[in-house]
This record gives sequence, structure tokens and C-alpha cells, in this order.
Amino acid sequence: MIIAAFLFIKGLNEEILHQTADTAIYLVEHIYIF
Repeated sequence: MIIAAFLFIKGLNEEILHQTADTAIYLVEHIYIF
């Protein structure tokens, strides 16, 4: 149970990190274009 919860939270954190990285890259690309 505890391990499953840990892996679930770890997966959520990685998903958030990927979304944040994608957003940052998107913003940087558009800032450089303008």
C-alpha cells in the first residue's frame, strides 16, 4: 500500500515536471521569436 502510494506520487511529480518543462520551453521559444 505504502509503496504503491509512493510510486503514484512519484509518477504525478514526474508528470508535473514534464508539463512544467514543456511550458517553459514553449515560453522560451515564443519569447525568442518575438
